[in-house]
Amino acid sequence: MNNQSVVHMNTFKVASDQLDQISDVLQSELKRKQRALKVKEFLKCLAADPEFADLQPNPNSRSLSEWLYIAEYPIKQEMIYSYEKRRFESSNRRPVIDLAELLTMLLKKQGVNYTFEDLMDHVLAGGALADFLCERETDKAAAL
Repeated sequence: MNNQSVVHMNTFKVASDQLDQISDVLQSELKRKQRALKVKEFLKCLAADPEFADLQPNPNSRSLSEWLYIAEYPIKQEMIYSYEKRRFESSNRRPVIDLAELLTMLLKKQGVNYTFEDLMDHVLAGGALADFLCERETDKAAAL
């Protein structure tokens, strides 16, 4: 095998690896977009749920920080690398809160062994939020 063949093989290998990386990036981006569309449709279904139509603001409702406390949600402080100080430091940005994970944790605190994904699938299949919670309570009681 001469040098030109080796160079061509290496070039094809590099090009193949780059295509694989691009494919992976495109697939992950597609999954992210699909999930965003699913969540958007879920929120539209919730907004159309007649149970929520006549809800008035409740002055005694809990704040997000209270829900985080109840769920024992782990607030993660983002760390960034300071090139000037040559070490990691806390970021000044607010931490990101995954509301799907928060809801899943709150469901588990209530003894409901289902996730936000389960709730979303139920509502997208035409079910109501109240039905989801009632069905899960029935499932929980049957398991005991």
